Amino acid sequence: PPPALDPAMSGRRLARLVSPEAAERLEKAGIRTTRDLLLAHSLHLSTILDLGAMEVEDLLSSVCARTVSAPPSALELLRRGEHRGAFLATSLPTLDEALRGGLPLGSVTEVCGTAGVGKTQFCLTCALSTIMPTTPADAEGNSRAGGVVYIDTERKFSVTRLVDMARALQPETFSDELNDEAEASVHGLLQSVSIEHPRGVDDLLDLLSNRIDRSIVELNARLVVVDSITQLPRAEIGDNPKRSEVLFKLASQLKRVAEDYRVAVLVTNQATPSWTRMGANMDLPGDSDRADAVGSGEQTAHQHIDDAHKPMLGTGWTHCLSTRMTMRGVGAERELCIVKSPLVAEQAVRYEICGAGMVEAPAGGEER
Repeated sequence: PPPALDPAMSGRRLARLVSPEAAERLEKAGIRTTRDLLLAHSLHLSTILDLGAMEVEDLLSSVCARTVSAPPSALELLRRGEHRGAFLATSLPTLDEALRGGLPLGSVTEVCGTAGVGKTQFCLTCALSTIMPTTPADAEGNSRAGGVVYIDTERKFSVTRLVDMARALQPETFSDELNDEAEASVHGLLQSVSIEHPRGVDDLLDLLSNRIDRSIVELNARLVVVDSITQLPRAEIGDNPKRSEVLFKLASQLKRVAEDYRVAVLVTNQATPSWTRMGANMDLPGDSDRADAVGSGEQTAHQHIDDAHKPMLGTGWTHCLSTRMTMRGVGAERELCIVKSPLVAEQAVRYEICGAGMVEAPAGGEER
C-alpha cells in the first residue's frame, strides 16, 4: 500500500518532483500526481519510464522523501545543512562570513536601495559566483556550483557585462582573443544562465508557479534572481485593492521555489524617495504608520538607511523574507547592510563597483 499522504501533497503535480522527461512519460500514461505515482505498480512504472527495478525504487523514495517524510529533528536539519552546503557564496568575503557562507539556500533574500546604488551589479556578481569555474583548469569540467535562472523584469541584464566580469576575474580562461577555446569557455558559461522577461504580473506568477521548474531542473540551478520584484506590480497595479493579494501570491511562489528546489532566491526591491511622496505606495493593508514601511522590529537596523529612503512593499512583504540587505551611497562611499537575518543582528560591508563586478572596498576606511 502507498504511504499515508498529507491531503495537501497527494494532488501535487509530478513536474515539480521528477525530471521533465519522466513527467512527460508519466503524463501520457495518465499518472499526473503524487498519489497516482505511489499507487502505480512498480513494474508498470518500470515499463513506462524504461528504468530498472532499483531505479524505480530510487525514484519512488525520492518522491516520498519530499512529500511524506517525517518531520526532521533539529539535529537532522543541522546535518543536512552541513552535508549539502546551506549557503551560496556571493564572493564578498566579509558578507559571506557574516551570513555563515553566503545567501541561504531554501529561502528568499532581498537587497533594496535607490536607483543606481548597485543592486543589479550585486545580482550579476552573485550569478557569476554561482556559475563560475572554481579554477581556470576546470572550465570544461563540472566544477560550477550550478546554474542561474535570472528573471529580468526591468530588462537590465547585460550579457556583455557578465562576460566582461568573467574576463576580469579569469582572463586566461575567458580571453577576449578570437580563438575556439576562449569562445567555447564563454559559451559554456552563458549556457548556465536562463534569462526570463515576464510581460506582466500574470506572466510572472505563471512563470514562478509552473514554467520555472523545468529551467531549474535542466540547469541544476542553485540561484534564482528577480530583478526587480517591484517593477511589474508597481507599473500595473498601483493603488488597486488587489495589490496585497498579488504580492502575497508572488511571495508564496518565491518561497515554494526556494524550498522545493533548495535554491537561493535573490530579489531586488526599490527604496522610496520619501514617505510624504510615496502616494500610491505598494504597502500592504495595515501599513498605516511610518515604522511599518520597513517592518516591525527593524528600527535599529534601519538606522543605516537615510531617513528619506525606505524599502517598498510594506510589512507583509518584509515578513516573507528570510534575509534583507540594504545598499546606499555613491562613488567610493557605499555600504551594504544586513538589516534582517536569523544569523546576524546587524552588519555593514563597504563595497565598490569595478570591472570584476561588486567587490569589497579596500580596508582602512572608517566603519559606519
